[in-house]
Amino acid sequence: MEQKSQNSNSERPFAVINPAFPGWERDFEICFENMGFKGLRLFPTYHGYNLSDNWYFDIARMQGRHDNPGPVEVVVRAIDEFGVEKILYGSNAPFQYIKSSLLKVQSPSIAEKDRTLILSGNAMRLLNK
Repeated sequence: MEQKSQNSNSERPFAVINPAFPGWERDFEICFENMGFKGLRLFPTYHGYNLSDNWYFDIARMQGRHDNPGPVEVVVRAIDEFGVEKILYGSNAPFQYIKSSLLKVQSPSIAEKDRTLILSGNAMRLLNK
């Protein structure tokens, strides 16, 4: 069986971390430094924690240290690459916790005018409202 290169673009493994567990930071480091994970999935409802806790921003900072863009960084990069007028907010409800998608655009890293366009302005323009 042929082993795929660690830099292969065909597979991008994502870690699932529960920040409510003690030692989650060590798990994070192992996944990204030793195992080559490329991203992170959070399941607050399933794991029983709130996104209003500080873990969300701690995780985003840790991802940045590993050159893995956190959720806020992904939005900022999309604004830079495509322009804010081409980005629409989507909550993924009812399949995901709505607050997690809102936190991505409520970051201070995103300008208020851009946030307004993403959350409602662009959709209203497209729908001629």
